[in-house]
Amino acid sequence: MSKTDWGRVGRMTDEDIDFSDIPPATPEQMAKALPLGHLFPELVQTQFVVALDEDIAEWAQQMGESQDLDYEDIVNQILREHIAQQEPLEDTLRRVIREGLHSVAA
Repeated sequence: MSKTDWGRVGRMTDEDIDFSDIPPATPEQMAKALPLGHLFPELVQTQFVVALDEDIAEWAQQMGESQDLDYEDIVNQILREHIAQQEPLEDTLRRVIREGLHSVAA
């Protein structure tokens, strides 16, 4: 797992980054370059606008600040945990059919 403080990196501006020890890329190198999403697909995000209730937005911002994360990271973490707890669709269908058959047989 990376020890990089990605929250701090994400808040940096171009002016905050010291490029002085990096030589400029040549046109040949740029021709071979790949988009970041090809190298790190886990970093690719989809822009999805959601209106949060004010109390939820404030809580997420406070949680993010206390953990040095963006509030978007907090919301994503909560949603991932919720999704992980969900019953797979196939299991849900089997349960519903089984319950339906049981109620018809009773």
